[in-house]
Amino acid sequence: MGGFYGHVTNKGTFQYRANASGNEPEYPLDRTEIGQLDWRVEKMALSKDKTKLRYNNFLTLCAIPPDVYEYKLGNRSAIEWIVDQYRVSRDPRSGIVNDPNRADDPEYIVRLIGQVITVSLGTVKLVRELHQTYSKLTTRNALTKSLSL
Repeated sequence: MGGFYGHVTNKGTFQYRANASGNEPEYPLDRTEIGQLDWRVEKMALSKDKTKLRYNNFLTLCAIPPDVYEYKLGNRSAIEWIVDQYRVSRDPRSGIVNDPNRADDPEYIVRLIGQVITVSLGTVKLVRELHQTYSKLTTRNALTKSLSL
């Protein structure tokens, strides 16, 4: 099998993306914990250099790889989308509270962040591999055409 599907099947990356089901392993982030254990998130914030994520007053997730920010959902990275969307908010008109915290699974959001980082890094790696492969093919095809003239 050649072309795109041959490349991604040979590299195993097609299977990686096809099987991305939410059961991905968590990226091993460093954790800085201060004070009493608390998994509840109100509003997260990234550090200026984007290597740390302040989850709450208790927990900061550290050593976020810079490549994570190359995988974009629209105009922002997947991790930035999580930071923006996974916070407690109240609609001013209706008063309805949106709370992403789960009483039955308090570590859910931290686990999700690790999984999103894993998927982001895997996707960035796949895109880079495809770019390298098809850059080489394009160069080879151009050279072959020029030699056959």
